[in-house]
Amino acid sequence: MPKILDNGRFRVYVYANDDNPHHLPHCHVYWDGDDHASVVSLPDLAVIAGDDLPRAARRYLRDNVDTLLAAWRRLNP
Repeated sequence: MPKILDNGRFRVYVYANDDNPHHLPHCHVYWDGDDHASVVSLPDLAVIAGDDLPRAARRYLRDNVDTLLAAWRRLNP
């Protein structure tokens, strides 16, 4: 799972569609070490699973949603 974004506080990953098809575009967000994590749909940034996103994390995702969608399309053709 490649790390797509990292600002020192939030790390964002996108899984590749290897043997388990992903039907909904999404990313995985981690913060506070690995103590908190969320699965977030793209492009609407709704939390699918995990912890509620801090406001700063939502802003970071919103500012980089085009990058995340491009990574999703590249990894999940």
